[in-house]
Formats: sequence, C-alpha cells, structure tokens
Amino acid sequence: MSFALIVALLVVGFLFVFFEFFVPGGILGVTGAFLMAIGIFLCFKTEGPQIGWIVLILALVVSITVIIAGFKLMPRSPLGKVLILKEGQSKATGYTAQADDADSLLNQEGVAVSDLRPSGVATINGTRMDVMTDGDYIEVGTRVRVVEVASNRIVVRRV
Repeated sequence: MSFALIVALLVVGFLFVFFEFFVPGGILGVTGAFLMAIGIFLCFKTEGPQIGWIVLILALVVSITVIIAGFKLMPRSPLGKVLILKEGQSKATGYTAQADDADSLLNQEGVAVSDLRPSGVATINGTRMDVMTDGDYIEVGTRVRVVEVASNRIVVRRV
C-alpha cells in the first residue's frame, strides 16, 4: 500500500470535514472523519508506529485548523450570510417569547375548545390559546382556570 493513498485519504477527509461547514447535514463530516481514521490506521499498519504517530499528530493539528478555518470562513461565505442571523432579536424590536399581557391570564377562566391530553386549545377571555394541563385529561367544553404562565406555556386545571 503506497503512502500516496494514505495522504489522499487524509486530504479527502480534511476536505469533507471542511465542506461540512458549508453543506450541513453531518454526512460529509462523518465520512471525512471515517476517511481520516482509515488513513491513519493504514499508516500505522504499513509505515510503522513512528510514522503513524507523526501522521496522527499532524492529522489532529490539521483537523483543528480546518475546523477553526471553517468557523472563521462560514460567516463570510454566501451560504453563511443567508443562514446566519445578522441582527439580534430584542424586545425593543418586537421579538418576545411571551406576550406582555400573559401574566394577566393567571386565575382567568375559559373553556376547552379541544380535548386537553394534556395539551390542546382553550378559549380564555374570548381568545383561542394553546394550553396544557398538569397531566390530566380534560374533555371538550369543560371549564378551565389558568394556574400557571411561564414562557410560552399556559397551564390550566379543571374548574
């Protein structure tokens, strides 16, 4: 087995890992790591432990360099510019995880519009909302009371 084949496996493996940053999905990265592992194994087997350890250490250094380069280059690439959010999501610009008036729902009553098993839809103060129970099954048309509001989670119980 020639050393050129080992080098080719390592280079193709490094390229696959690098391209994983631009074509996410995991297949290229796993395939690249597998090719590098085969190349290092073949190097130990055919060239001996001394050359094998040198190739292993070089592969680790190059892999770390390739990963760092991927993180540095990804935001500047055309695909990275499309995938990476440029501005923040602040409350001042209208992004909220919870409505401002959500806390006012506490202890309000409503009616289950769908079966709550344990999540479903209820009408509270004339507004349809996604709600959940503490684990109880509640049938359609049952009166419910809001007992907890946390983040986007509205917890109700049977009245």
